[in-house]
Amino acid sequence: MNRVLAPVLSSSDLPLPELCAARIDGEVFAIDECFATIDADDTPALRGAALLSLTGPRAVAVLESALWVHGLSAAAPDVHQVRTSRRDRVRLPAIRRLVAGTAQFHDGDVIRAGGMSVTTLERTVTDMLLADDFGPQRCRLVRIALDVHPALVAGCASRIQSADHLPGKHRALRRLTDAQTSAVSNPR
Repeated sequence: MNRVLAPVLSSSDLPLPELCAARIDGEVFAIDECFATIDADDTPALRGAALLSLTGPRAVAVLESALWVHGLSAAAPDVHQVRTSRRDRVRLPAIRRLVAGTAQFHDGDVIRAGGMSVTTLERTVTDMLLADDFGPQRCRLVRIALDVHPALVAGCASRIQSADHLPGKHRALRRLTDAQTSAVSNPR
């Protein structure tokens, strides 16, 4: 009986030296900490499956990790950001490349990609705009998202404006306006 390989391979599937040799031979390519066959397309499903191998099924990719899964960032972040629902009492694996926390998710905030739960682009960009640490890298990623998906501007603005008692609401709206202006005037 032929064994069907998973979309992504990790050291739990094959020994790491074999995976590295297959990469050198051009049979697989690296996708974060996993590998995929050379004929596989680098899609959100493939990236989600790679992240799922690190986190397990109860985590939700957020912020830069979500943007990477969605394909808006070429390289995976050095440290993945994931959350679990506040209703769940889940302990995620203790890995140096993983920062975990809890968050409240509403219907429509989360989609699945390769088995991995990921915040939608609108939720991800909104979370980034509301973050206390909104440096040049996050600003650049938000501009890319708005450039690729212009409809996000209205969705994020509506989401932020309609929220009651939201800390940083006005700051997030200013960031959105600034990012939209620079995305239009300076496309990638």
